[in-house]
Amino acid sequence: MKIVIWCVFVITALLWTFASTILVEAIQWSSERLSSGQTANLESVTGSIVIPAWLSPWLEPSSWAMIFQSIQFFLANAAAAVPALGSLLGWLVPLVWIGWGLGVLVLLALAIAGTLAVKRFR
Repeated sequence: MKIVIWCVFVITALLWTFASTILVEAIQWSSERLSSGQTANLESVTGSIVIPAWLSPWLEPSSWAMIFQSIQFFLANAAAAVPALGSLLGWLVPLVWIGWGLGVLVLLALAIAGTLAVKRFR
């Protein structure tokens, strides 16, 4: 039974590490894109979106125009927050690794408690 507990601990810790690594890579990728200024291109992309033919019977052209204007308004306002968001993303990477460490400590404590419980009740 102890072997099962420790195998579950190792598998869970590996999954936890994998998820944390993926999250850190996504954060770093996002911060690189924000710092390079590629978000400015998003506003111009919304102007070239064509209404799909199969959706046009359900929405009027004025509704589509309002949706696209809303998207462009959101992107224009979001572009003003990009510098602050870039500095915030820099703080997220250490926080992810702190959360990873705390998670591994909790998993380790549960594995030790499970091992002691099996030993005691055997």
